[in-house]
Amino acid sequence: MSEFSFIVPVGSLLYNFFPFNFIDIRSQYTAPEIGDSLQATYESDVYAMGVTILEALCNEVQKAGQRPNLASVVGNKQALILQCVKDDPMERIKSDKVPKKLAGMI
Repeated sequence: MSEFSFIVPVGSLLYNFFPFNFIDIRSQYTAPEIGDSLQATYESDVYAMGVTILEALCNEVQKAGQRPNLASVVGNKQALILQCVKDDPMERIKSDKVPKKLAGMI
């Protein structure tokens, strides 16, 4: 038996104890550009904030992997959410402007 036969990747050891995906990285809050890199940015945080605002307004959890459903949101609230969840992260509203826009809606 080789000395390397006992080396087992940590992931497979964890799988023996937790045979399910207990950390779902592809949630409804994950911006499209994140992919497998898992490197969050201010822009990806803005995307997540837009989905969170949408869920609060609609009282409905959005589905992972689908574009946010804005059918029940109108007016300036819909405009803010649309600015937050744009596919291109450079086209999204800047993170420092989101609280100001939210305050203007209350």
